[in-house]
Amino acid sequence: MMKEASLLLLFDENRPCWSARLVELAGEDPGGLKALEDMGLLLRAGKDGYVLSGIGKERFRELAKESFLEDLPGNPPIDPDKSLFALEALLRLDRGFHSPWGSKDARTNVELPYYPALPPASGLDDLPSLERHPLAVSFSAEFPRTPTPSGRPRADLLREWAARTKAVEGRLHLDILFLHRYDYTYYMDASSPADPFRLMNTDRLLIRLAEPSENGRQAFLEQAARDLSALRPFLEYARRFLLPGRFDTDTQEQSSVTWWVWATRTREESKRILQWLSPFAETLIGPSAPLDFWILSLEALEAEPHRHETFFELFESAGIPVARTA
Repeated sequence: MMKEASLLLLFDENRPCWSARLVELAGEDPGGLKALEDMGLLLRAGKDGYVLSGIGKERFRELAKESFLEDLPGNPPIDPDKSLFALEALLRLDRGFHSPWGSKDARTNVELPYYPALPPASGLDDLPSLERHPLAVSFSAEFPRTPTPSGRPRADLLREWAARTKAVEGRLHLDILFLHRYDYTYYMDASSPADPFRLMNTDRLLIRLAEPSENGRQAFLEQAARDLSALRPFLEYARRFLLPGRFDTDTQEQSSVTWWVWATRTREESKRILQWLSPFAETLIGPSAPLDFWILSLEALEAEPHRHETFFELFESAGIPVARTA
């Protein structure tokens, strides 16, 4: 019963698809997957994956309640192989550094809302056009990075501005949002009503999965331009509305870092992406500093000889920097 519970509870809404290899990587017995499948609690998905069945979800809810957990059961992903890719990246990042006094909060398939949505740049060399867009100019004027107290709820001010300018909400899609908090006990009560993802007092890894062998150079660069066309206005929104004065600096006046990461399966893929991005390296950060861009492969993470103390050390050893804020 205990083995059933610990294995089935892996399949939460954040990690809905598992393979035998990744169950073993997580420290559980992969032999139990077949037993749960025979019991009708799991279904096969994709080449190597398992997901919860309908009765598996019900059993998950029962076990979570018995264990006083608030976790919800995961729904079968549209693309099981990509879901396993994201899960392996999440697990290997978690295993890559200790964070003895902090906490790690990793979520998959995340959409971060922001205002205003802007037309995507035509390419990475066109990213500077984003800050010249009338909506971006208007938003910056309406919401300075160091706001003056108005006595009115900021949410009301945003609604009025959006109605006046016809601005609509955008979404920044991430395959993984990996948040790291130092000294969790000290910071645990710090939050903001406008911060549903609890980004305050965190270092943030914004991760997109990249498969250059399948998609090729042009498709990768086009997707990168679309992603960064959402990243730039999101960061302005975070700094001007979501957490003004507290996005890049925490409540103890320590720096909070934001890194954009492309994750690949192999070192060779990482090198290929670096070649594709190198001509645009000087334009990637633009007005969004402080911001770093990195590439990280599962192969490099797996090959690390020891667990690092911090994710900074892990990236210095296993990652490839593309563009960094000085």
